[in-house]
Amino acid sequence: MFAVKGVSRIKCEVKAKKKVDLLRGDEKPTNVTEYAEALTKQTDIIFEKAKPEIVSKDFSMPSCAYEFIELAKGNKNYRNLSVVKKVPKLNKDGSIALTKGKKPQFEWLPIGSKYEIPEVEQLF
Repeated sequence: MFAVKGVSRIKCEVKAKKKVDLLRGDEKPTNVTEYAEALTKQTDIIFEKAKPEIVSKDFSMPSCAYEFIELAKGNKNYRNLSVVKKVPKLNKDGSIALTKGKKPQFEWLPIGSKYEIPEVEQLF
C-alpha cells in the first residue's frame, strides 16, 4: 500500500475551527466577518507549524500517489508532499512486531528507504 504524506490546509482548518470555537471573552468573534478573519489567521498559524501526516487514501501503486502529488502541486492547500509505503514494523532483533492479537503491526516509510521485505514464513 502507498499513500501521500504531507500537510493539508483542509485538515488544519478543522483544527483551527475547534480553536476559534473555544475562544472566550474579548477574543471571541462577535460576527461572521470576525469569525472568518480569526479562522483564516488560526488556519495559517497551524498550517505553518503542522507536522506531515497522511493526506490521501491508500493507493495500490506508487504511480497513483505521484499523480496525486502532481495534481496537488497546482494549489496552495498542500505542502511537503512525499510518497510513503506501508510495511511491517520490525522489532530490535529484526523480527516482525506483533500486536496483542498476534497480527503484524505496520508503519509508513518513505519510498526509497532501505527496507528488506521479510520472508512470508516469518509473518506467522
